[in-house]
Amino acid sequence: TLPHLTQVMNELPGPELLFLGMMFHDVGKGHGHDHAGRGARMMREIAARLGLNEDESAACEFLVRHHLLMSHLAQRRDVDDDQLVVDFCRTVGSVDNLQRLYVLTYADMRAVGPGVWNNWRDSLLAELFLRARDFLEKGAVEPEDRAARAARVRARIEAAAPAAARPEVEAFAASMPDSYFLGTPEEMIPPHVDLRRRFAEAEAAGERPALTTRLTHFPERDYSEFAVCTRDRPGLFAMLSGALAAHGMNILAARITTSRDDVALDAFRISHDEGDGAPDAERWERVERSLRRVLAGEVNVEELVERSARPSILARRRRRVATRVEVHNEVSREYTVLDVYAGDRVGLLFTITNTLYHLWLEIHLAKITTMVDQVLDVFYVTDHEGRKVEDPARLETIRHELVQALESEAPPAAVQAAGA
Repeated sequence: TLPHLTQVMNELPGPELLFLGMMFHDVGKGHGHDHAGRGARMMREIAARLGLNEDESAACEFLVRHHLLMSHLAQRRDVDDDQLVVDFCRTVGSVDNLQRLYVLTYADMRAVGPGVWNNWRDSLLAELFLRARDFLEKGAVEPEDRAARAARVRARIEAAAPAAARPEVEAFAASMPDSYFLGTPEEMIPPHVDLRRRFAEAEAAGERPALTTRLTHFPERDYSEFAVCTRDRPGLFAMLSGALAAHGMNILAARITTSRDDVALDAFRISHDEGDGAPDAERWERVERSLRRVLAGEVNVEELVERSARPSILARRRRRVATRVEVHNEVSREYTVLDVYAGDRVGLLFTITNTLYHLWLEIHLAKITTMVDQVLDVFYVTDHEGRKVEDPARLETIRHELVQALESEAPPAAVQAAGA
């Protein structure tokens, strides 16, 4: 059932070092923080007692020291960022180390408990592995020029389009920023071109609000992509995420793009319910109806979220999870990265995105990781002028406001649709 990992395992020159890394990866636990660093130092002594040579010892020490790294980057960071992948490759050092770390990461995540490993996490790890292997095999030590890479994607999409559709595809390609082409799977771009065309037709026909959606199921990855195209407006992402949450949609990730003519194309990856597959067509129709009503100002998205979040006597009690917000400006060259840790609940993503909107922050990428009843939501943001947030006082305000919003028992402030 895991042919890619099986192939990687078979390509390893010898599994012994991997097995030692697996056996001792948590040897440093139980003695305070940084168990990986402590375990690596212990591994060095263990390797000497086992009679390993210097290279073998270094390989085992690497696995113990960095056994959490690949999971962290794949689930919490933008693996389409070349700089991140290059930095990861510099840490890994070789294809052999990468292959061992990939298999160890899978085994470690799979052993956490039932339901932790799924096809979604499989695809995240595989994407990082393949990108890193490509860099290592090329011997690349510097990130590729983003504009040049985006231009190649544009050229491939335009060349693959039928002659009759090429002007439309070229117009779409010219309207979208480089970040769209660097972060969107190429097979999804033609469907997005069609989505944008249908939006233009709806807007020309006088539909208010003009809104088009497209649903693509990926059963082998346990998620569906729900793409929304509409005219951009302040607070749009909070409205969309709130409407999805109100219908019980579990958002795994979202990529937010605004074209040069102010049309939003937001792509959400929605988890399939465990064992139930993708949500049925009727449920998606209800979601779209709610989106139209929210954007038209007929219903307040806060009210939708509140109704869906009302407690039930049948709901299981959850343990209280401490709220924590971490701010990182060293992770990305272009964005400030926010890591938000909180207890899972209905409407959590809406509360966060609504707060960020009221802080005048633009969200460009969101990744959501749920472990039992704790959630880590990661947001790549800029200020309203598209710049990283670097003022220390402003960063502290962001952190404080997020913590206050998440810990408050009061409902989040409303996001009003334009004209509502």
